[in-house]
Amino acid sequence: MADLLWFNGTDAETLGFILEDAPDLLGGGTRTHQTVALPQAAGVIMASVPVSVAPRALRLVGHCSGSTIAAAKIVHDRIASAVGSGIVEIRSAWDTALVVRGVLVTHAAGPNSAAWLGRVSVELEFLLIDPYAYAIAPTTVAFAATATAIPLGTAPSVGREWWSAIITISGAATTPTLTEYDASGTALRTMVWTTSPAATAAIEVDIGRGLVTNIASGVRTNGYASLTAGFEFPTLDPSDGDWYSSAFPMLAVSSGTASVRLYKAFR
Repeated sequence: MADLLWFNGTDAETLGFILEDAPDLLGGGTRTHQTVALPQAAGVIMASVPVSVAPRALRLVGHCSGSTIAAAKIVHDRIASAVGSGIVEIRSAWDTALVVRGVLVTHAAGPNSAAWLGRVSVELEFLLIDPYAYAIAPTTVAFAATATAIPLGTAPSVGREWWSAIITISGAATTPTLTEYDASGTALRTMVWTTSPAATAAIEVDIGRGLVTNIASGVRTNGYASLTAGFEFPTLDPSDGDWYSSAFPMLAVSSGTASVRLYKAFR
């Protein structure tokens, strides 16, 4: 069946990879909750400690073929070349608007019972450092002093690399405070600056990569020195609301205007 799987936007069948099984395609990574031991009891979950989510493996099983064994080998080499270098974006027919991103860690191939027809079994395993599926297109939400809901997917929209969530605070802003609230309006995390960006300047908060950058006249400088101690990055976690009823966490900035660009993430 065509149009089931794409590697970096190329139909896998165009490369010659015929998908047979993808048992790990949907879902997210293993969640680890911190616990505290209780005397003569199993313990309790420490709800105040953020959950850590492990990378996960994605295993794709299929085959390639050709009119001869030699032709099948050429097809196999084409597949190996397409997925064997760098971060690979993998998209499937189960939701064509979402991608997962991983690096190839296992590539197994060999003849099977139909090898005399030029058929080769292929197994590809990718390590998804970020275990979630992300929307292909970003979402941008503007906000200011009034707390504004940030629509999310079913997983935190922090991201990493080029799909990292980025908040931009534009001047003129007088010692701005960035606050994240839960869906009920309770303040959760703040970042307070001691500097005041001019009208043509900005502050960039790269959540996924943990970067704070001051931007003035096109010059980018490290912004950590202008942050008050004790700051916390927003987590953009749907658990701070109720995804099912579209109740999402909120962001506000005390001065200036701001926007957040994120890619909705899904478990």
